[in-house]
Amino acid sequence: MRTSNSANVADASTFSFGSVNVGSTLDVQFTITNDAAATNNLTIPASLTAGGAYSIVAQPTSTSLAAGASTNFTVRFTPVSGANSYSFSFANNDSNENPYDITFSGTGVPACVAPNAVTNITLTPGAGIISGVIDAPTGGATGYLV
Repeated sequence: MRTSNSANVADASTFSFGSVNVGSTLDVQFTITNDAAATNNLTIPASLTAGGAYSIVAQPTSTSLAAGASTNFTVRFTPVSGANSYSFSFANNDSNENPYDITFSGTGVPACVAPNAVTNITLTPGAGIISGVIDAPTGGATGYLV
């Protein structure tokens, strides 16, 4: 199995969605190719039971793959804050990879929030010092990039 950027995702491995801002989503398309000589029949769940931060948003176009045929499905990561993981598996008739198991992992990170307003700015030429007041929004993330 491969991702849309051709990264291999082996049976019994972990696929990382990386760090994604809480409140955002990241979709990854996976491609299953039948490299065997016989037809491979897949049973991909319609939803991820107790998947939490992960969901299937595009089902495979085919669940019966002739030799050399491929099909795609898409998983969406909608993180909550901190580490997120889910063990995913699908049945097939490949004798050495049934079921095909993958652990999805990813981290939900707070998004930077822009301040509401910056006031009382003082700039001292040549001193390299800027001072002022930042009117911070209430709630949400408290980290700012300056």
